[in-house]
Amino acid sequence: MNAITKDLSKADIEALARYYSTRPYRVHKQKADAKLAKKGAKIHRHKCKKCHSDGGTNPDDDASLLAGQPREYITRAFEKLSNRERPMPKKMRKKFKKLKEKQKKALIEYYVSGGGANK
Repeated sequence: MNAITKDLSKADIEALARYYSTRPYRVHKQKADAKLAKKGAKIHRHKCKKCHSDGGTNPDDDASLLAGQPREYITRAFEKLSNRERPMPKKMRKKFKKLKEKQKKALIEYYVSGGGANK
């Protein structure tokens, strides 16, 4: 995305933001392991929902939209967070650091499944 957007002017960025802010949120359709996603939903409710409300679908949160993102994107984002290649707020770092790999996989599956978009 950086390569695509690097030459955009401030006006172009603002125009794109205005356009996309009017579009409804849609999840990326993909297969997910329902059993693992159910475990991820429980972890999300206990550790993530305060900042990523509505199962990770609320664009008004001051946090990333997670639910329904493509598997490759969300997996890579978790890897970068784990390796500290991607910054995160201090309060998130504290919770994220305590997650076991199995819990991270369950959370990824929950978000891949559409998370809160499937209420």
